[in-house]
Amino acid sequence: MEKSRINFVIDFAIQFFSELRIAARRAELSGEWDDSFDLGLRKTILSDPTYIDRTFPEFDPQNLPENTIAIVQDLFRCYYVIIPIPDSESQLALFVGPFSLNQPTRSAIQQMAELLKIPDVHTTFLVQYAASLPVMHDRSCLYSFLQCVGSSLHGKKGFFIQTFTTPIPSILSYEREDRLAKNQHTVKELEKRYQAEEQLMSCISHGDYEQALKMVDEKEIPDPEQRTTDTLRDKKNYLIIINTLFRKAAQRAEVHPVYLDEISGKMAVRIESLNSLSQVPVMQREMIRRYCMLVRSNSTKGYSPVIQKVMNYIFVNLEDDLSLQRIAAELSMNKSYLSTLFKKEMGITLTDYVNQSRIKRAIYLLNTEDMPIQEIAQRCGIPNLSYFTRIFKKEKNMTPSQYREMITK
Repeated sequence: MEKSRINFVIDFAIQFFSELRIAARRAELSGEWDDSFDLGLRKTILSDPTYIDRTFPEFDPQNLPENTIAIVQDLFRCYYVIIPIPDSESQLALFVGPFSLNQPTRSAIQQMAELLKIPDVHTTFLVQYAASLPVMHDRSCLYSFLQCVGSSLHGKKGFFIQTFTTPIPSILSYEREDRLAKNQHTVKELEKRYQAEEQLMSCISHGDYEQALKMVDEKEIPDPEQRTTDTLRDKKNYLIIINTLFRKAAQRAEVHPVYLDEISGKMAVRIESLNSLSQVPVMQREMIRRYCMLVRSNSTKGYSPVIQKVMNYIFVNLEDDLSLQRIAAELSMNKSYLSTLFKKEMGITLTDYVNQSRIKRAIYLLNTEDMPIQEIAQRCGIPNLSYFTRIFKKEKNMTPSQYREMITK
């Protein structure tokens, strides 16, 4: 078989497991044990590294036939997959795991610890470790995928998928002291995720869509551990969490609460309507875009308290009379002073700002509602349709009807 095709199949398998948050790496079958293979589990709880072999099935990976794919369950009910790479130098294989085939519960972990006589001091670590493991709920899906990989690698030569389980050893020695501090993998992963989320919130609060999207595309934000047996429900729950984080980030930019409540409510409804995992990353990107655009368009941060008050009043009362005289009277301000101060801070007249705000609202309604343009004009505080069309065209270089036609193509 061509080496390039073999590499393509192995690369595809790595990508497949990566999408499931399951580690997959090329390594030598004869290579030494690396604590990163099990995320530091054995290093933390075993008192002697020579006991590592007893936590795996009694077979020698070096003697695994090239046409055999091994599914390995270790002593701690974690699963691994070993796929020997045909015609490779140094007996290379693809090592996949650890992962679980069902969502571990605290009681199940405690029962396992009692069965294996693991000291209570490790219970907290084992629970955290199990919670951090990716879960592949559909065992048949795993077997089907391995069937495809085996067929692609070996073709007519044939191959085998063999499962190996680990018997409970008669002797196994554990650390009697808490060595969790020596293995900070779980803690560091949590710290990394929270730090990345804070950086993402900073991007949102500055309306930096490009940098926020770059963080997501480059996977700078680690996925949280799965907490339910329903993967889609779990992903929805996380989207609900980041919807709240993004709302708080936009709040830092001093976007009016009415905006925040409106967008977060709409995002919550859309999250619940998701019906496939493929929609999750699309939804996340859409949330980032909408919140960043909201900040760019409606942040009042950096303006004086007086102008912030004026901007918020305009937003809340878009359908009403927003003449300079009316706003000044409602806010108990001198009309001339307000006009001068607004032009100085905003760079445009108050009237122009009101018109821009109304057109922004019109664009939002054109994008989200299927209502007559006359009604949109009224909801933006411009009941005169011809005047509404004129100022819309001035801002967007097209009429409302042309804009609607453009976005519906």
